Amino acid sequence: MMEPSTDLHIHTTYSDGEIAPEEVLSRLQYIGASACAITDHDTIEGCKVALELQAKYGIEVIPGVELSAHEDGVEYHILGYEFDIDNCNLLEFMEVCRINRLTRAKEIVKKLAERDVILDFDEIVELAGKSPITRPHIAHSMLNHEYVDSIKEAFTLYIGTGCSAYVPKVNFPVSQAIKLIRQAHGISSLAHPGKTISLPVIEKIIGYGLDAIEIIHPSHNPKMVNHYRKVAQKFDLIPTGGSDFHGNRGYDANFLGQFMIPYDSVKQIKKKCEKYEKVLASVKEIA
Repeated sequence: MMEPSTDLHIHTTYSDGEIAPEEVLSRLQYIGASACAITDHDTIEGCKVALELQAKYGIEVIPGVELSAHEDGVEYHILGYEFDIDNCNLLEFMEVCRINRLTRAKEIVKKLAERDVILDFDEIVELAGKSPITRPHIAHSMLNHEYVDSIKEAFTLYIGTGCSAYVPKVNFPVSQAIKLIRQAHGISSLAHPGKTISLPVIEKIIGYGLDAIEIIHPSHNPKMVNHYRKVAQKFDLIPTGGSDFHGNRGYDANFLGQFMIPYDSVKQIKKKCEKYEKVLASVKEIA
């Protein structure tokens, strides 16, 4: 097996990460990585910045994103790779996501106020900066005003799933996330399946046209890695993986460089995208 040198799951300040894209590339250059994907939640702005800087740091940047999908009250994350970053459908979806996150954040802040946790929404917008507002931004504001002692406590006591100030995201089926990525000429991968997803559900998602599955992830122990590698082989899926790095949050501060995969996965991703392009070209020619 080739030496692991690729991280296909990284977040930056353009979503809920704490490190800017350029700093991520600088760190990857230091550890000798050959390629990476910036996979911010429901936005490709950080990915675009990284693409412009890849030559400077000698790191190949694969277009990436992590789409949040919801169906039957359950959240799933679908990673997209090697898509057209100028695809109109994808860009329109990102704008809808930004608006939905803004609305959701306002509802969470309102619920917190009803529980005597008073936050300044403009301050949260400032914390978010260029990124869409996420729950970690709200948690940071709570920590800044000493309503909680840690980000984790904010989620555990107030804004985590099922908590008193929790607001669910807008319903967006997994099948639609996969379709959106395919329409943008990219491939889709199921993120961190070992966290909560059963094999029957994985098989259902594969039926939607899934191309890949995340094998390497901080939440996957060696037994799980082996299990999902077998799943990939059985269903002819590309094995992907990465650190799911968010920055200096304590528990994942050292993840970058610790959960790398061989560059061969990137080659498989590109090969499948080329196959889709040929099929699309054939269909257009017939039409």
